[in-house]
Amino acid sequence: MPGGRIRHAAALSGQPRADLHAVLGPAHGARTHLAAAGLAPRPQGGLGDNWGNLASRFTITDPWDLIYYNFRTEKPREVNWYMHHYLGCWKTKDNKNFCFDEAEIGRLYIPPLGWTRGTGLLPFEAQIAEVLERCRPKFPTLYWQKTWVGPTGFGKVIRAIRDGRIKVTLKPGLTTPASYDPIGNEIFIKSVAFADKMDLPVLIHEAAHAILDVNKADLTYWKHEFLGFLTKALFAYRVDPKWAEVVARSTTVALPYRHAFILGYYVHKDGKTEKMIDDHDKDVADFRDPSSTINPVQALKLAIQTDAHYIAQGWWKRMALDGIPEPV
Repeated sequence: MPGGRIRHAAALSGQPRADLHAVLGPAHGARTHLAAAGLAPRPQGGLGDNWGNLASRFTITDPWDLIYYNFRTEKPREVNWYMHHYLGCWKTKDNKNFCFDEAEIGRLYIPPLGWTRGTGLLPFEAQIAEVLERCRPKFPTLYWQKTWVGPTGFGKVIRAIRDGRIKVTLKPGLTTPASYDPIGNEIFIKSVAFADKMDLPVLIHEAAHAILDVNKADLTYWKHEFLGFLTKALFAYRVDPKWAEVVARSTTVALPYRHAFILGYYVHKDGKTEKMIDDHDKDVADFRDPSSTINPVQALKLAIQTDAHYIAQGWWKRMALDGIPEPV
């Protein structure tokens, strides 16, 4: 293509025709496949970007793969319609195609590395890897009793999912949004929609278990859960602190959830980038009732050890994880 331009619309004389905006009602349900997968959009192209250099920026060989991933069409006039209605494009440089200059509200979704429109539907593992990848900026770093969980381990989990060393299986019958099996190195997902506000933090909880597996953590079962619950809560505080505090104050959520968010409140507020959980193993004024005190670390420990589920699972048992396969 001359000059790297993608000529993706039929020739139109003068300014883009007004009826271009009404050529197509979105019968494809464009981008609903992405929203259902829980994929957050990356920022749209900036001033002067075209499909060619946008594709190159994200190591996409064929720019039409980027177009098709977003709009599920290769028809030029339909692409122009979607550029206007979904990306907020309204200017043209050649009187034929919309360009990204001064696009008002648009967002582009970036496919996983290696995806092409010839592969059909986005592989399930790639969907979940993308969901986790876009959570990475909010993933906390925490240290507790010589064990750590943080973005470096989180990145290793994402890579292991992408190359198949950690399997991902859709299991609609789950009683929780997600779970992790350290023996089979497998994440089970109830739904890819992540419709409830707690669903994504639960996935982060299970990712924390996978990190502990990567690190070959040798801990009693309740400590694995302690780290999973707290990672989930700290992630939630970084995403939406007001909602997370509502969970901490709730009297209806299960005690391990509630006390994870109570401990998360103090840890989140301590102002440190790297969270030292042992520093919070002490009595402090209870933010829910300043006339009383609480040791938030011990409260979460007790909530796990007295929960019927974790009693049935044997919270006192030792779990020495064997890691995941090394990359080939």
